[in-house]
Amino acid sequence: MKAKIEECEKVLDEANNHFEHIRENLPEELISILEDGLHDAELQYIHRDYDALRLTLNGEGSFSKGDAIVIEITGIKEEQSEIPLTPGMFWLYEEGDLNNKSFILSVLFDNPMTEWKVAAKQFSITHFYKTQIFHHDQEFEKENHSRHKAKKERHSLPYKLPDQYASFVTALHEGEAEKMYFLTEKEAIEIDRFLSLEELKLEGSVIPIAVCTNGNIVLHLETQKIFYLGANTEELAENFEKFLEGLYSKQFVDEMPLLSEPLPTEELESALFSEDLELIIRAWNTIVQEPEKHIPLIEKTLPYSLQHENEEIQLIGEVYMDHILSFNILSEQFINKLRKST
Repeated sequence: MKAKIEECEKVLDEANNHFEHIRENLPEELISILEDGLHDAELQYIHRDYDALRLTLNGEGSFSKGDAIVIEITGIKEEQSEIPLTPGMFWLYEEGDLNNKSFILSVLFDNPMTEWKVAAKQFSITHFYKTQIFHHDQEFEKENHSRHKAKKERHSLPYKLPDQYASFVTALHEGEAEKMYFLTEKEAIEIDRFLSLEELKLEGSVIPIAVCTNGNIVLHLETQKIFYLGANTEELAENFEKFLEGLYSKQFVDEMPLLSEPLPTEELESALFSEDLELIIRAWNTIVQEPEKHIPLIEKTLPYSLQHENEEIQLIGEVYMDHILSFNILSEQFINKLRKST
């Protein structure tokens, strides 16, 4: 085991040294992909078009800041994979390289495990974020019930709308305007605006509900399905609730800004030994910004978190353990001790 660990560390060091050596010759967008923290992001869509590839990933379980991430690769010269990429695979680890003709992205995927490599001319990465306006939980519905009920009474509609539409569009038109996108396998449909209740009109069997840059989004009245009418007709979702799940913006909103606020160094240890989950997360978030400065504290508190009787504190410890181990700053002796204890 010791020999294998040493071999692994040697390979990692060589790979890191190679990357630093070629870094200045790699395009910034490829470096952004390599450093985005895509570990555990789930592959959602795969779209191919001639020498181009578009990958859409669900980033909610990853270290990426994006809730959804779109990677576009163009000018593909070569692609290798033992198993074809399929939705449901999980992104584990990545490497970048180059040759005389192109740049190379290699990714180890899981479910099933396979190594995928693509050589291409251009890479890009775009982050999308869940919009804050359409959280249609019970509290949201309660807050907006009286407002959209009053609107419906003033403007009685001769047809049935989805339950969430009135509250969604009311909150949308009363709040700050936010550019929205609906992600499909092929593109991010850019939505200019949603129509208010007063603007809705039945056109045959559909009701246009949103105006897009290159078309309209409509509700099919009988089936309640959502369609995009652009260059072609495309079904977006089986109902309005599913449609809301596919809505994103490019505007990042920190849902828990307090957890991002760093703690003073002298308060870190007491926070990590506390029972306050938010305080514990703030402490670990502070540590991972400059982990090499906190090695003694990590070695003192990480085993405590992993063996805690509170399962939530255990889970927090496991998440940050994976993150910290990726920095390769802890001693082999401590890592072996940590693995034995867990």
